[in-house]
Amino acid sequence: MSTEIWGLLAKSATDSETIEDAIIRLIAAHNDDETAHLEVGQSLQSHKASEIIDHLALSIVADKIADGQVDFAKLSSDSLMLISCFESLDGWQYDMDGSGGKILSTFYTKIYSGSVNGNWTSYWIPGASGYPICDFSKKMLFQTTLRLGSSSSQEMYLQCGIGKWFGFHIVNGNLYANVYNGSTETEVQISGITLTDDHVYRVIFDPSVPAFYYYVDGILKATISTGLPTGNAYDGPFYYIKTSSNAQRYFIVHDVLFSRDR
Repeated sequence: MSTEIWGLLAKSATDSETIEDAIIRLIAAHNDDETAHLEVGQSLQSHKASEIIDHLALSIVADKIADGQVDFAKLSSDSLMLISCFESLDGWQYDMDGSGGKILSTFYTKIYSGSVNGNWTSYWIPGASGYPICDFSKKMLFQTTLRLGSSSSQEMYLQCGIGKWFGFHIVNGNLYANVYNGSTETEVQISGITLTDDHVYRVIFDPSVPAFYYYVDGILKATISTGLPTGNAYDGPFYYIKTSSNAQRYFIVHDVLFSRDR
């Protein structure tokens, strides 16, 4: 009497795959399925929701790292970084045409022009001789929070770099993403922004693309990937405001951030 091995039997008269091979195939497919058991009520989804084995995507900082828990030894040192709330204007330079100036206060600085058509005021961080702040071969970030006192009769730049730069350009009530490579200025208009409200303006440069990405309040508004600068720019964050009527213009700036890979 012969003994039949169940696992080596064909699945049916019309399918010669053995039962054992079918089981192996189905188990392998199940193991390769990254969504297995993640449906509501199934094991992995229940474990995740109960915080047994994992946390929801992007939640690790919020729910596993307590305030003050990260020490400086754990922080990255691969970038040069500036974080300022304008508690001081030491180290900044300024220039003007007319009677412009600045008022330094807690939580903000007010920078204003004169009251005659064509008056302008500029503030910026100068780079040291032989040591450029902007390097267009490296990843960079420029971010600032500010609002304008008026949306008409003025021109304004909030940028990083002089001679070559990237940032935002404002003409009357129009906002533009802006980059200048030393000879050509490239702009993309950004609409739907009330310039007299506080906004966070951010630019990220990715040299691997290469491209500049422009954000307002965390929302990507424009991308510029042509006419880009190369080499270096020695100066850092730069603010400029100019009147186009016989009326003083100003802006309130709360903070500025800049980082550049070493």
